[in-house]
Amino acid sequence: LLVLIIPLFSMWSFPQTDQSLLSWAQRLDDVSYARPDVLTRELEKFDAFYTSMNYFPYKVDIKDGVTVLPSATLTILPWNGRSAPSRSDGVQIHESDYLSISFNFTG
Repeated sequence: LLVLIIPLFSMWSFPQTDQSLLSWAQRLDDVSYARPDVLTRELEKFDAFYTSMNYFPYKVDIKDGVTVLPSATLTILPWNGRSAPSRSDGVQIHESDYLSISFNFTG
């Protein structure tokens, strides 16, 4: 009975980890490959998503060795949003299949 009841208490709590970094990396990856015509708009949404958080993306670039992205994507990237951290320990980089996304965690 306890096995059924105890998990109910955690149903309404917030997730313990922020999966938005991975979700956005995958979304931007898909858009950069399949829909470069909307990539600029998605980058604006990406940046706006993090306005109320203590960390934010500051750079989106193509991963080294990636050669399959459309030329329209190559004209948009690298994207430089807000400021990079002043110290390297404030950087967190997430990579997807095609992109490398740098976050400033010293916000």
